[in-house]
Order: sequence, then C-alpha cells, then structure tokens
Amino acid sequence: MSNNDYFFLRGESVSDSEPYEYRGCGLEGVFLLNGYETHYHDGERHVIIKDIDGLHIAIGRHLVLHRKVLSPKEIRFLRRTMKLSQAELAARPSKTSQSVARWERFSLRGQGDQ
Repeated sequence: MSNNDYFFLRGESVSDSEPYEYRGCGLEGVFLLNGYETHYHDGERHVIIKDIDGLHIAIGRHLVLHRKVLSPKEIRFLRRTMKLSQAELAARPSKTSQSVARWERFSLRGQGDQ
C-alpha cells in the first residue's frame, strides 16, 4: 500500500497508543488502531489479531474501492485472500496464469499486463 492506511474493529474503543503496523498481510503501510492484543513472553512481543479474516477482507475492500492501479504485492494479497491460484485468477479476466505471475512480479515502473 503506497500510503499509510488505518483500520479499526467496530464496536471496540480506539486506543490512545501509537497504531500497530500490521505486516502479516505482506503489505506496507497497514496500521491498526484497535482489534489486537499485545502479549510479552520471554521478553518478546507477540501480537494477536482478534479478527484476522475480517481485517483481510477490509484491506481487500479498501484496495478494490480506493486504488486505481494495484501494486504486485496488492494483487498477490487479493488473490491469496480470495484463496485463488494464479491459474484461477487468470481464468476470471480470460488471462493466463503466466499473466497473473507477471502482475505479481512487476514493479509499478514496468506495469506489464496491469
């Protein structure tokens, strides 16, 4: 994600603490305002996301509704969130699985099949 995007779990108060940068989805710039718990074990920080499936759906909706051009990481995130193989995604817009693989590899400079 090119900019910082903030997500929160409805029905839960928003913490006054600094937002948590969630990197588990493979995207950069995803910050959580609530919906997670922090635990420490043997001096290491462990974060538990309360509704990870709901969070991934919210991120996916945000990408689809607010991005004009998707980055390779965003395409990969959406495909994996929808539990589609490259071949399955390629069948949707009548493309080949190699096209999907290129979409996920290319940088925004060489937008390829996007």
